[in-house]
Amino acid sequence: MDTAGALSQLMGLANLVVGAVLSLIIGLERQYHSKPAGARTHALVGLGSSIFMVVSKYGFLDSPTGAVDGSRIAAQVASGVGFLGAGLIFVKRDTVRGLTTAASIWVVAAVGLTAGAGLWIVGTGAVLIYLVLVATLTRISGVLPHSSNGFHSVVVEYEDEAGALRDILRAITTRGFTVLDFSVADADRAEDGEGKPLLKAALEVSSKHADLDDLTSGIRDHEAIRSVEVVESV
Repeated sequence: MDTAGALSQLMGLANLVVGAVLSLIIGLERQYHSKPAGARTHALVGLGSSIFMVVSKYGFLDSPTGAVDGSRIAAQVASGVGFLGAGLIFVKRDTVRGLTTAASIWVVAAVGLTAGAGLWIVGTGAVLIYLVLVATLTRISGVLPHSSNGFHSVVVEYEDEAGALRDILRAITTRGFTVLDFSVADADRAEDGEGKPLLKAALEVSSKHADLDDLTSGIRDHEAIRSVEVVESV
């Protein structure tokens, strides 16, 4: 391998790292909002698209004709990532969910391509624009009038005892909220100070006239509750 080839591979490796890191930043934002595709998924998508672009840019330098259309690989990445995005979108009770996360997967694929092409500044700018859009548009939509139901994510940590989950669901439904979906898993903290195992329930709820303070206080009334977090779904 000559010096030029070695330098090309080192530059390609640097592009992979940048693509993965930039995509990871977007993934952390999605994971913070408890979305199904988090930091790991976004980082892997960004890394994969960076690999395709690096191969497209550097992998055919030794072609005898030099007439290789490397842009076709990048085009196939844009098409292929659609399958991942489609898997994150689901419809339940006439409500479409997961569109923002699916769009973020599409964005990190593009970010990975820019990093793989060595356009680090463009990729970094794209990530910053994404973060600004998600943060500002969420706040703006919060003050605009809505004609449809408001969606919220509720995360509750509670002691694993009989009736706790039932009381949580009752506290939500009796306050005018509809439970669209929920899942239960072991909490990050395995147990509280008294050695009792803790569970974490993640619920998606909706309501036309949401009183989040009343919802939070109602859930906390149960003695088994350890923490409650309510955030607007993005």
